[in-house]
This record gives sequence, structure tokens and C-alpha cells, in this order.
Amino acid sequence: MGAVLPTMPAGSPATGDLAAAPRGDTSTPVPPRGADAADLTAGIAAAGCILGIVGLSVGIASTIGSDSSLLALALPVAAVAAAAAGIAIRRLIRRQLAAAASAQADALVADLKNAFDYLPEGVAVWNADGRLLAANRHYRATMPRIAAAITGGEDFEDLLETEIEGGYAPAKAIHRWRERRLLQKLGDERSLVRRVDGCAYRVREHQIDGGCSVTISNDVTELLAREQALREQEERFTVAQLAASEGLWDLDLRTGAFYAAPNVVAFVGRSSTKDFRPVDWLRRIHRGDLAGYRRQLRAHLRGEIPVLSATYRIDDGCGGERWIADRALALRDSTGVAYRIAGTVADISESKAAERRLEKARQDAEIANRAKTEFLASVSHELRTPLNAIIGFSQLLRELAGTSERHRTYVDNVLQAGVRLTDTIDELLDIAAAEAGRLNLADEHVELADCIDVAIAALADNDTAPDALVACHGTAMLPPIRADRGRIIQLLRQVIAVAADNARAPGRLRLDASWSPSTGIVLRLSAGPGGLDGDRLKHVLNLASLDRGNTIGGPGAVDLGLVLAGALMRQHDGSLSLVVDDDTAALELRFPAHRLD
Repeated sequence: MGAVLPTMPAGSPATGDLAAAPRGDTSTPVPPRGADAADLTAGIAAAGCILGIVGLSVGIASTIGSDSSLLALALPVAAVAAAAAGIAIRRLIRRQLAAAASAQADALVADLKNAFDYLPEGVAVWNADGRLLAANRHYRATMPRIAAAITGGEDFEDLLETEIEGGYAPAKAIHRWRERRLLQKLGDERSLVRRVDGCAYRVREHQIDGGCSVTISNDVTELLAREQALREQEERFTVAQLAASEGLWDLDLRTGAFYAAPNVVAFVGRSSTKDFRPVDWLRRIHRGDLAGYRRQLRAHLRGEIPVLSATYRIDDGCGGERWIADRALALRDSTGVAYRIAGTVADISESKAAERRLEKARQDAEIANRAKTEFLASVSHELRTPLNAIIGFSQLLRELAGTSERHRTYVDNVLQAGVRLTDTIDELLDIAAAEAGRLNLADEHVELADCIDVAIAALADNDTAPDALVACHGTAMLPPIRADRGRIIQLLRQVIAVAADNARAPGRLRLDASWSPSTGIVLRLSAGPGGLDGDRLKHVLNLASLDRGNTIGGPGAVDLGLVLAGALMRQHDGSLSLVVDDDTAALELRFPAHRLD
């Protein structure tokens, strides 16, 4: 056959629409209805005609031959019918695609509406005329009393008046918001914080294309509370730093970012923290202290010491020096490498000055104590020579035959005075040695009960029995101790003598003894019904100044024996104190548990 069916050119409307059709659309085809059904029927009929004509033409051609004029007439008719069928089918496909796209758009709009309504923020959209286009549920929930009035289409100004009527904002606040909104009409964003029913909301308004605007409301109640708590903590920390003359510093070893509190830079004479770097601080450290500080810092960063703790001097920027205490701690990653270090610096100049004053006072006291000891030793030596002669000649005169009784009494008085003066000199030497730590004590097994009996017997005169002077309770049950027996008897004798002199009424003293393996031994010495004179004993025994000597019977009278007793108790790791219960007073001696033998 010499003729062929015409083909549609590439890029024709039919092929273009089909090429543009989406692929992979799995949605259910929309059934044809109305014009679509008519087009489909016409297309099917045209296709049937084409097939019939083509079949007829083929039959005629086989009968009359291929050059027949009837065949030439049938072929164009078939082409026209095919074109009409293609147009009908194309219209049908186009309508089906449009229906499918419309269904997809409706589903997408529904999804967008749901997402808009469930946004975590309150959102409202306004058109260019200030009318509400849409508001989600969170926006309406912020003002439940007027939520029913927020449906869409409301004017912005009318809603502001509704908020005032609903009690959500005072008129002045709404007026300020309206003014800000008008003044910033050309701006990108407006924001404020509103408080509604005890909650805080940050409201922001954005301009979008077409003159519309979007209002976004966030509940920032918890955020503002945390910010306020953080500000209060920062204020407390700042005040504490200023009160303690301390400052905080922080260095990120990865980025080099450095923070220093204002009072840190003030230590080196700077008024601003701007452009202040770690090297600026290092340059102010005293040359004699810098190398040691660097060694400690490196050791801490390497993990060799747990905490950086250094004291050094810095230049205060005014020609003077400050003493600084620097403590810092490094933070480390999982491999142990330090990536951040932070710490505090404190001005300890005053404490350093106090230490220097204290050290000077200690040195002066040591010098004075040595001078006192040397003086006492010199005076004692100078006094002992004539005293030995006085005591010796007094003893000879007392034993001479022919000495009258009256002269013998005079000699006894001289002898007793000489012995007492010798004892005083010995006490002075013992006190000086005890204060200097040079008092030699024996470390021996001592029965404390026997020492108490010997001390009481030494104080009792020929006419007084020891038990008439002191009534002892519990002394027989005391365990032995490790001590110097002679010194223990000496201090007991001194304490008992002071108690007897300070009793309010004549009578026996009472000595109560108790002990336990954990607390040691306690000896409490008290008087009879009248008790000891506590006010008077306070002049004798003051714990804070016992080692400096205390007065008895008023200023100027120094009881060296009691001072020595206190020093001896301290040499034995014990204590001598005054105990006052209500109106009664007692002298208390304590021997520690480690002295028990």
C-alpha cells in the first residue's frame, strides 16, 4: 500500500500532556462522569469506525486491487476518526489528572491545618487589613475567657478591646502595644512579654509577603523563672566574691577563650576586662614567683597534682605588691587530657602582713624569753650564793649551845625565809625552763594515789592530820600513769595550797577522782560548804593567760606556784582549769588517756 497513517509530531499537545502526567501515582482512578463519559463513548465509536473502515478498505483492496479510488477515500476518513478519538481520550486523561491533583491538594490542606492547630506555640495569621485569617488552639488557649470570640475574620483592634474586657491586659498595656505595632509597622519583628493569669508569654509579630503578619506566642513562665533564679545566683556570687576579695577566672584550653571577673583585673590595676588575656596576668606575677607558679600549673595540667594551689606576688599596677592565693581545677576528657581550667584568685595581702607581724612577734617573744631565762639564771646564781650562806649560818646558830629560846626563834625565822626564797628561785627557773620547752621530765611508772597522799602530807603541819586537810574520794581506784613523780607531787602540792587559800570558809577540802580508759583521769578539788571563791580564783587561774602568770588577791601578787603547776600539767599533756557550776567553783586537773600505764 502506498499511503500511511499520519503520526502526531513530537511535542504536540497530546504528547506534552501525557509526558507531564505524574508517574507512580497509586491513587484510585476517578470514574468518568458527564462530559467525560460522552468523550469516552465518542472515542470508542470513532475507534470502531476506524477499524471498520480499515477492514472494509482492506477487503475492497483485496477484491479490486490496491489502485482503487475507494481505498484512497477510506484512508483519510480513518485518520480523521482516529484524531477525534485521540482528542477525546486526551480530555479524559486531563480531567482525571486534575481530579487526582485536587484530591491530593485537599488532603495536603487538611494535614497542614492539623499541623497548624497542634503547633507547640500559639500562632495567629492576619491579613493586610488586620483581620484574623486563622488562629490555632494554643493561641486561643492562652486566653480561655475570650476563646469563643477568636473564630476568624475578627479585626485586630476589636480583639484588643475584647482582651481588655476579658481582663487579660490593662488598657495602658494594650495602648503601648498598639503604639509599638504602629511605629514598627515597617520593621521585621515586634515582641513583648505579656502576663496572663500568672503565666508569662513572649509575643512576637512577623511581617510576611503580601502585607500579612503572623503573631507567635510562647509560654516562657518557666524560662523567666530560671533566668531570674540565675540572675539572683549571679548577684549572690558577685557579692560573695567582692566581700571575700576573690575573683573567678575560666580558660578554655581548646579555643583559648578566657573569662576573668572584674575584681580579678582590678587586682592588677585595670578597670575593664576587655581584651584581658592570661598572658596579661602572667606578666604581673613577681619574677621570683613566676617559675614556681608555671611548674605547679604544668604539673596540674599533666595530672600530677589534683588541685592547683599556689600563692605568689603580683604587681598591683600602682607600684605596689599584692599577695594572691590561686586555686584552680582542670576538667579532663575521657583520655585524661585537660580541656578547660577554672579557678579563683584571692587577695591575701592582709593575711600575709598579719603572718609577718605574727612571725616578728614570735621572734621577739623568743628573744625576750631567752633574755628572761638568762636573766633568771644569772639572778638565781647571784642569789643562791648569799642564800646558801644565810641558810648555812642560820642552821649553825640554831644548833649552837647557849642560844636562848628567843634568839633561836629569830634564827628559825631567818632560816624559813631563806628556804622559802630558795624555793621561789627554783620555781622561777622551772617556769622559765617549762616555757622554753627545756624542762626535763622523767618518764616513769607513777602511782597517782601515792603522789596525792605525799602532797597532802607535805602541806599538813604537825598539829593537823592529812585527812583533816583534804578528804579524798576515789583516789585509791586510780590507775598508774607515765609521768615525772617529783613534778606531779610538786604540782599537786601547789594546787592544793591555792585551793586552801581561796576557800570561803575554813574547813576540809574535797578531792574527787574519776577515770576511764577513753578519757583519762580527772581530779576535781573543791571546798566545804562555802566552796571556793570563784571570783578570786579567776584572778589566779585564767585559761587564756595562764602561761603569763596570774594574780591572786588582787593585782601585783603573782602566784608562781600555780603558774608552775599549769606549766607542769601542759608538759604532761594535761590541763588545769577552773570549773564553775552555779555558785560553786572547783579546780580541775585532767591527765589524758595515753598517759595511763
